[in-house]
Amino acid sequence: MINRLNIGKDIKHLERKIKKDIKEHPILSERKDLQLYHIFWLQSDCLLAKEEYSDCSFLSKVYPLYRSSYSKILSIKTGKYLQNFATFVCDSTGAIIATASSRILHVASCYDEEDIELARILYHNEMDFIFYLSGTFVGTYFGIKGDNVYVISRESMDQLKKHPLGEFLGCCYDEFLVSPAFKPPLR
Repeated sequence: MINRLNIGKDIKHLERKIKKDIKEHPILSERKDLQLYHIFWLQSDCLLAKEEYSDCSFLSKVYPLYRSSYSKILSIKTGKYLQNFATFVCDSTGAIIATASSRILHVASCYDEEDIELARILYHNEMDFIFYLSGTFVGTYFGIKGDNVYVISRESMDQLKKHPLGEFLGCCYDEFLVSPAFKPPLR
């Protein structure tokens, strides 16, 4: 998916920015065992039909979003970064130490269960690539492992579940995949 989206260089550019922020952080700069795991934010220009999900053709209609950064003092554009839904900064055991983006590095004493579970999935290589697709219900992510596409959705407030895409479309498409703002009106 990274090759199809042609974002390999953009990921490295984003990671350099995050690693620079880590080096400048008074506590995290001491850590040498940190790993970065990304949840990307992708978008489509059109409302995707259920059939486009079922045959996976939607993957050819999505593209990454970018965010420009500016100098805090001079308001001069300083770079363009791949917009991520989240980057988890994890230690060698996969525990989240911080979250990051091109704008901010956030260190907290605890993280919500959804973030912890997503980081765990990436740490254990259960998915090669995870992304959030604009227009889908918050708490619904797509994961790719090899040639297989999965939906990772919130089953309850604290629990995520992985469904093969076909299974998910059969049981949960109307509930989770289409955000209420994008659902066609009832007749």
